Amino acid sequence: MNSPEPCSENAKTPSVSVIIPALHGDQSNLDRLKNAVLEAGFERDDVEILAAIGIRPNGRARDVAVLSARGDILLMMDADVSFPQPEDLRRLVEFLRDHPEAGLVGPAQQIPPDLGETARNRARQLPRTHVEAPETFRECDMVTHACMALRTEDFLRVGMEHPNLISGTDPD
Repeated sequence: MNSPEPCSENAKTPSVSVIIPALHGDQSNLDRLKNAVLEAGFERDDVEILAAIGIRPNGRARDVAVLSARGDILLMMDADVSFPQPEDLRRLVEFLRDHPEAGLVGPAQQIPPDLGETARNRARQLPRTHVEAPETFRECDMVTHACMALRTEDFLRVGMEHPNLISGTDPD
């Protein structure tokens, strides 16, 4: 088993831990996500990025990374997601901090415009794969592992991911 690999070095205890399960550890994806996190406007020493590389299944990879996390907020994202507006990542964390009644927040999920036609057609078959981004946060019943933020204490309190969940952490 591989342990999570930090993508950032912090002497200070960060308040946000970014968790990225990345089975194959594609460095270009990890670099792209690290840049998105930095472009989001987080202070460099207030965020740590943990990539769980080579750990199966996906849910277990998240759990292993969370056990190494030092932040009070978890920002989980899949290694293959993209963020047209990286500042939305910071807004997720800010909303969670400003609204103690919120348990889990996530962005509007959209089909990437550069996705090939076959993959685009497959994605359209899943309900709510593409949702237009609202102007403000709103309550909904669908937040996915593709990108979500929650308090570390809440994730631990619910028992983390099911250790035997092979797939199905996302509707995609």
